[in-house]
Amino acid sequence: MFDLPPDMPPAYAVDDAVIQQCISFNANHFELPELALRSIRKVEGGKACTVSKNTNNTADLGIMQINTIHLPSIQKHYSSITAEDLACKPCLNITVASWILKQRLEEANGDVWLAVGNYHSKTPKVRMRYLKKIKKAIASILKERKGSK
Repeated sequence: MFDLPPDMPPAYAVDDAVIQQCISFNANHFELPELALRSIRKVEGGKACTVSKNTNNTADLGIMQINTIHLPSIQKHYSSITAEDLACKPCLNITVASWILKQRLEEANGDVWLAVGNYHSKTPKVRMRYLKKIKKAIASILKERKGSK
């Protein structure tokens, strides 16, 4: 499994402007559609220092709710990143989530829709449920964007 310190700070909200800046930077850096990252963020809805335990003995960490199943791969490439870092450092969390999504995009041969679904689960039934949530999130984001013009 994974280890988190017993004295984890409580979950806290992060300013939307900070989140948007981190998402924009990472969308550009990883050559990902910003709307994909924004919709994942909206569906996942995590806060900084959020740790959501799952029934399969994993947990979802931080802003983008990165599943701890990814920790071995993350630590193989970025050895200094801990589970607490992923949970409590919002921009780092978004960066690692972007890195994971980029891997999913490469696995899906550029199919963004499949990559976003696979960010959550590669199990078809679970992926499709998630993509329905993503579709609603995208509609909401586009409506918000239209309303702010």
